[in-house]
Amino acid sequence: MSLTGIVILDNNSLGDLAAAGALDAVLGSFRASGLTPLVTMHNMVEAIPAAAHQRTVLLRTIERIAAVGGMLPWTFELLRISGAAALQSEGTFPVPLSEPVVELDEATFADARIQFLEVAERLNRATRERHAGARQVIQPFLTEKNLRGRWDDLSEFMRQFWDRLDLREQFADQLWEQLGFQEPRPPDLLQRSETWKLMIDADGVEVFQGAVAFRQPRQVQRMDLLQLPYLAGAGQRVLVTRDRAFGAAVKALAHGRYPGTRVCTPAEILALAV
Repeated sequence: MSLTGIVILDNNSLGDLAAAGALDAVLGSFRASGLTPLVTMHNMVEAIPAAAHQRTVLLRTIERIAAVGGMLPWTFELLRISGAAALQSEGTFPVPLSEPVVELDEATFADARIQFLEVAERLNRATRERHAGARQVIQPFLTEKNLRGRWDDLSEFMRQFWDRLDLREQFADQLWEQLGFQEPRPPDLLQRSETWKLMIDADGVEVFQGAVAFRQPRQVQRMDLLQLPYLAGAGQRVLVTRDRAFGAAVKALAHGRYPGTRVCTPAEILALAV
């Protein structure tokens, strides 16, 4: 992505900004700060099951933001694009921004969501299997090395342990295969593609939550973690969410790994726009 700075907003923040009636001021504040707000197909999917009025509000908000910045494709499509670019030995590549289609009938909305969730469930089922295997590997290792209770901090775990685990590469190989690539995965994919690195780091967050953390943190949901690859490729990236667990995980993950990353609440964004 060639954008200098981006803002990714999850759906709870979209709803808050729309309810406050300050969307134009917020978008102006982003522009003044050199930030491009982006919405995603993830936003669209999560808007579809909302009650009719709320869905209309969310879709109109998505449409307005997309007109200013753009819309990113599905997380899985983003990974395919990044993987294909890596196979062509491209150092950087543009992420295609598409105009959102929001003038759809209810049946089309339902079909679109079903198709996405079917793919997501297939990949997430494979993810759950990977993580079950990861627990069987990691927990005996932690016991053997007298490391149980060593990590309570996600940021420290990611820097000191996750980057050195063979599991990280195994997860990448399995996801590569599940996305349908016929060619072998480039061995340096996680170094060259921040999109892929963020996705595999999302697995690291789940490994930490499920197999490592001494004090169990509040769980971050898989659907939230699927938004992490949207933060790739910009010098400045801002995630707007009022989900405290998700925001805390992104802050911890970004520390020392993804420079220029900030997490803000909708209230903080609204205060800046006044």
